[in-house]
Amino acid sequence: MNFKLPKIRFDNGWATAGAVAWTALLSVHFLVSPLHAAPKWPLPDGVKSVEVNGYDMAYQEAGSGAPLVLVHGALVDYRYWSQQVPEFAKNHRVIAVSLRHYYPEKWDGKGEDFSIEQHAADVAALIKKLDLGKVHLLGHSRGGGVVVNVAKTHPKVIKTLILADAGGFQSLLPKTPEDEKLACKRRPHQNFAKVPR
Repeated sequence: MNFKLPKIRFDNGWATAGAVAWTALLSVHFLVSPLHAAPKWPLPDGVKSVEVNGYDMAYQEAGSGAPLVLVHGALVDYRYWSQQVPEFAKNHRVIAVSLRHYYPEKWDGKGEDFSIEQHAADVAALIKKLDLGKVHLLGHSRGGGVVVNVAKTHPKVIKTLILADAGGFQSLLPKTPEDEKLACKRRPHQNFAKVPR
């Protein structure tokens, strides 16, 4: 049985309904393409990535329920939370992120996109890209400064803000000449108790 598709008239000529359908399918594919980016570096098993602000941000996800986003401190990455994730995942959809230029990326130290402000913009973009709605946002150490900056710049993505031994608040201080002088001064030597050998 021979079946011919009807022709549809466009201003630039004729096209078959099949071509129109194919074009529509391709358009839908690109509009609904996967959120997960093809990272520029290998990811460990169980780690995903999503492109945020032109960067492939790695994260690990577990559990279901209200979203809880975990932001690590300065000298660690998403793996810092490995002992807490199973417990948190009993009641939450847990997303432990690795901030820009942290493991699993092998960063060469070049570029000017390593800052608390950039990390905050990336975390907020990740929350929006994954369509998490309002999240419980937990920041540890320098990650505390990151999440406070998220709260400052994107308050609508946060349900609760949790700070654990938080630091990294320098970016929130007003920029004045006096502050610059204070930031450049060294802290006075702290007296530590001597430990017997």
